[in-house]
Amino acid sequence: MHTVTVTVGSAVGLHARPAGIIAEAAEELGSEVLIALPGEEGVDAASALMIMTLGAGNGA
Repeated sequence: MHTVTVTVGSAVGLHARPAGIIAEAAEELGSEVLIALPGEEGVDAASALMIMTLGAGNGA
């Protein structure tokens, strides 16, 4: 499985608008895409709601 590590740079964390953009991009890929915080279980990146449940703040 291919992995990419990124850091949330927004001062307010990963909120609805960027979560929606990520979800749209993940859905267009047609493959399973998971997003997770280190040490936690991944969630479906094609769902903005699931991305927001991560609670990823600035620097995560």
